Amino acid sequence: MFGNGLTGVVLSAGKGSRMAELTANWPKGLLPVANKPLIYYPLEALIKAGFQGMSSPHIVSYHVIYVLTYYLMNKALNELKLDIRIDLVSIPYNRDFGTADSLRLIKDKIKNDVLVLSCDTITDFPLKRLIDFYRIHNPTLLALISSIPYNNENSIPGRKGREKIEKDLIGIDAQNGDRLVFMSSEADFDESVSFSVSMLKKCPQMTIKSNLLDAHIYLLKKWTLRYLEENTQISSLKGEFLPSLVRKQFRREVKTTLNKTNTNPSSIISMSALPHRQIFDFIETNDIELGLRRLEPNMASDDLNAESLIHQMPNSYPESKITCFAYRLDEGYCVRANTVSGYCEANRIQLRQMNASDRKTVKHQNSIKSQVDAITGNVKAIGEKCLIK
Repeated sequence: MFGNGLTGVVLSAGKGSRMAELTANWPKGLLPVANKPLIYYPLEALIKAGFQGMSSPHIVSYHVIYVLTYYLMNKALNELKLDIRIDLVSIPYNRDFGTADSLRLIKDKIKNDVLVLSCDTITDFPLKRLIDFYRIHNPTLLALISSIPYNNENSIPGRKGREKIEKDLIGIDAQNGDRLVFMSSEADFDESVSFSVSMLKKCPQMTIKSNLLDAHIYLLKKWTLRYLEENTQISSLKGEFLPSLVRKQFRREVKTTLNKTNTNPSSIISMSALPHRQIFDFIETNDIELGLRRLEPNMASDDLNAESLIHQMPNSYPESKITCFAYRLDEGYCVRANTVSGYCEANRIQLRQMNASDRKTVKHQNSIKSQVDAITGNVKAIGEKCLIK
């Protein structure tokens, strides 16, 4: 992990079903946000984090993979002329691919631990901080969680009323504010939420909130992709794989064993090909990781002393080889443009960030009454009696 860098994966193969008004005839990743396509923002974040650019060979070598569905993406990326190396992977339009399916498709291209970003996340958070946190704590999963609310009170063009926002249920260990202990969608439950006995024993105090935003930016160990490769029934990262990974922190380690006394070749082959091996069979550990795990309770604090070690060790689940952390974002902005309201808010935020020189002059014959911040594309003219709303 430390010597070989990371592999960046930007997922842009979604069909934008939550905003069908905008994506029925156009790829979500190419929707304009402040006159730039949506895919520009995660790539810009990777460049700022030090991912290798074509003219910057001295920067630590990272590799970026872009999962997409539409050939138009290639043209858009060329027009952006970003200083970053991109490997484009195309998914057939008629295939129903989830985010886990996309990672499974490009598994052979991923040589290191992986940084996964959704193309519809826009934030000013520097990814370098997230990467540094990941290197210090060395978890199986690190998720960026935002506590910054965005304004969805504004009216949505073409609709009446407010859009219903899908909420997440995110649980954090009360004794260790960095440990992610629960992760699920509110829609997965009716009235009650169940917890396993093993989880309550190891984490008796936790805080579960529904006002946190999962930014869909994750750092994952490379070995988790080998587990995904065998478990093809897992289609979604957010809905299936990551919640399962969080729960596995509290499970007793069980490894699949083969019957060494059975020398029948056909029997051995069939057992090794079974897709139901335990996740613990895929874990890769080394001396560095074991040492970091022993120091883990102190990494979040500057006071490295014996008293804090004794106080924090019981809440660190030292027997678990699967560890999940959350990096909480409390300042700046973070919005997901995966709904119409989120897309409108992303435009509002980016318009406020734009310089005056980036705004285009609008040709008009009469005075224009504008009720919202707005910009137009190149060579656009506004006719008479127009209301920009």
